[in-house]
Amino acid sequence: MTAADILRDIYATRRVIDPAGAEHPLHSEITPDEGDLIRRVIRANGCRRTLEIGCAYGLSSLYICDALAAHPDPSHTIVDPFQKTEWFGAGVGHLRRAGVTFFELIEEPSEFALPDLVRQGKKFDFALIDGFHTFDQTLVDFYFVNRMLDPGGVVLLDDLQLPAVRKVARWIAKLGNFEVADAAGRGAGRASWRRRAAERMLKASARVLPASFTADAYADTLYHPDAELGLVSEMVAFRKTGPDVRTTHSFVPF
Repeated sequence: MTAADILRDIYATRRVIDPAGAEHPLHSEITPDEGDLIRRVIRANGCRRTLEIGCAYGLSSLYICDALAAHPDPSHTIVDPFQKTEWFGAGVGHLRRAGVTFFELIEEPSEFALPDLVRQGKKFDFALIDGFHTFDQTLVDFYFVNRMLDPGGVVLLDDLQLPAVRKVARWIAKLGNFEVADAAGRGAGRASWRRRAAERMLKASARVLPASFTADAYADTLYHPDAELGLVSEMVAFRKTGPDVRTTHSFVPF
């Protein structure tokens, strides 16, 4: 069974099967548009050494490894401390079902795993940051990814609909050696399950809150076109254009 076959089945049934044969309802998944972005970026940039923070049920891993399969010597590193507990091993199980053998799973929190990879001298030309979505955790993940990302490499941030992640994206855009390379949907596609769920929650809340609360207006604050990045998307790709040339006193408001 190929990665594409497994992805098609998962999206069609909204179910995943773990290595023990148990079924689980699909949630927290990336959208097909986001998967297409991952595949497109890896293939367009000839990426071979990839890193993923946050595997979950493994849909992003399947897209990554499917794009890597054309290379003679690919390598994919996954950092996910909860793969066997919260996600029942389903993510790496899907990779094994697809015949993928070139991945490594590190079951440690990213704040411990990533510094170890830096010390080992690891280098990557692609990274997907999709772990714990607080501002500080996302920024720490990017800091260490940046240390290992070669110039010309690409880093993707998922869940830009979250203000904390969007704030990190605006900071990356101000660094001077990163540029927006691509984005999922460019704001033109249908709303993801995340946006639809948030809008339903907001509209339900509006029924019991004061009249001054406007659910649609509040939703706009979560999903408006980003003033700094100039796009509406929940996943964005940044290309590293060169080395970091900031001085010790460098700072740009973000």
